[in-house]
Parts: sequence; C-alpha cells; structure tokens
Amino acid sequence: MSSIIDITVSLRNETVVWPGDTPFKRVVEHSFEDGSSYVLSHLLMTAHAGTHVDAPLHIVEGGKSVEKLDPGIFIGPCRVVLHEKDRHIDSGDIDKMHLDGVERVLFRTRNSQLWDVPSFREDYVALTVSAAEKLVDLEVKLVGLDYLSIGPFGEEDEEIHRILLGNQVIVMESLDLRNAEPGDYELIALPLKIVGGEAAPVRAVLRSPASVEELS
Repeated sequence: MSSIIDITVSLRNETVVWPGDTPFKRVVEHSFEDGSSYVLSHLLMTAHAGTHVDAPLHIVEGGKSVEKLDPGIFIGPCRVVLHEKDRHIDSGDIDKMHLDGVERVLFRTRNSQLWDVPSFREDYVALTVSAAEKLVDLEVKLVGLDYLSIGPFGEEDEEIHRILLGNQVIVMESLDLRNAEPGDYELIALPLKIVGGEAAPVRAVLRSPASVEELS
C-alpha cells in the first residue's frame, strides 16, 4: 500500500485567508435535508484560498497564467526541508540545506502549527529577498511554504513574489506540512486549469520514494 501524505489545507467556511481577501464560503443550494434527491452547492472564494499555486501572471504583467503552465512542474521529485528558527529564511539558511539539483522544495516551519489558530497571524515565517534570489540561482522550479504567503507580511512580500515568479519559479502557498518529515518525496499537486487565472487551488500530496517504487 502506498504511503500518501496529504499536505493540503482543508477548505471550510472558517478557513483563514489573507487580510482583505474574500473569505471562503460554501453555500448549499439543495440537500437531502431540504427534501431534494441530490446535494448541490456553490463556492465563493478567491483563487488564493487554501492550498494554491501562484502563476507568474499574479505579479508579472504579461506573465503566464495557470492553464499555460507545464503540468510536469507539479509532479515529480520534491524535497521537504525543515527551518526550525523563529525568524525568516535567508540565503545562509538555503546554503545549509544543500539544494543543488533540487527542482521542487517545500519549506516546513513553525507556520504549520498556525493552522490550529482561527485567525490570520502576521508573524509567520517566510522567505527573505536573499533567499528568493538564491533559489533562482539554484534554478529551482517550484517553491512551497506552510502559510498564506511565501514572503513576509508587508511590502517585501510583493518583491519576493516578483523575484520568484519573474524568473518562472512557481510558488505554492498554504501547505500543511505537519505530517511531512524532512526528506525526499514525489510531489503531486496539479492546479485547476483556470483560463487566464493568476492562481488556482490544488490538492497537494507527497508520496515517499519507497511507495513510488512499489507501484512501478
């Protein structure tokens, strides 16, 4: 049996969103309780609610939208790295993680525990400009973090998005990495094919290398 680790944040009416964003809401239009023979609901949300990817168009004028991204970016070898310090991740931290040749990297921090907090926290751990520039130099294709944004709360957040997405490094945000030990995995995290979308929700999972070999 393959070992799958679900690293997706559940979407519910209480899901924490970025300040000012439209809160996620699921509205049931028909249900068995109301006497209907089926269940039907509609969703109200931004493309950045819950676990999602940012396409270059999110911050780069004329950048690629979600449906134009290579699906292969979201499936393949991935490394989960642990940052235990109570501060933002800088280039020195990246150097110590030995990411040469790694195309997909997910940063597990103390943020993962924040999913138990019902309101937004400005003091989450994120990447610094120097860390983003280092990841570009390493030719990483995808970067993920375990809270709502890859950059710190404030003006620096936009700059970090611009550095990564402007260099075709896809960003994955709002991951729940509490059950993902540091190490190498296979990532499967396909975004919805939203035409013209600057972002899209994903169902992200990790599979251990041993499990991949069992299925081959």
